[in-house]
Amino acid sequence: MKKHSGESPHTSATPPLRVFIADDSRVVQRYLGLSLQLIPGAELAGRAFTTEDTIVRVRETRPDLLLLDIEMPSTSGIEVLKAIPFDDARPLIFVLSLHESPVLANYCLSLGADRFFGKENGLPALLQTIMERAAKPLPRHRPPPLAHHSHPMNTPS
Repeated sequence: MKKHSGESPHTSATPPLRVFIADDSRVVQRYLGLSLQLIPGAELAGRAFTTEDTIVRVRETRPDLLLLDIEMPSTSGIEVLKAIPFDDARPLIFVLSLHESPVLANYCLSLGADRFFGKENGLPALLQTIMERAAKPLPRHRPPPLAHHSHPMNTPS
């Protein structure tokens, strides 16, 4: 009979989906952080408010999922996409933006983002996607940087 080690039942069966939030808005950070607490199997791996801090902290914490705002102080989230190497340690990257432009979405996807969500209308879809990812184990093999995505934006038409 297996002895309980004091860990939660979720951690003994499937490791949690570790999510890192990179956004310069304290309101968005708080909203996403509180929302993660309500998603079974997801946990906050860290936070950053600047692109420079995001790059350093993502390398340190090695999250499974990075929620990345495009507009941040000093440089944009585009620089984060360019700085994170395409290797087995690269997290899934979901880009968030106030600008729900198909051109911007496709550019982010071409740089290796896995999904693009508009902040104005896409946050419910973002949270649903996180919930679905937290419910199943993540493969550690990452797709190539120019993987085709049939629906880059998750906003209503």
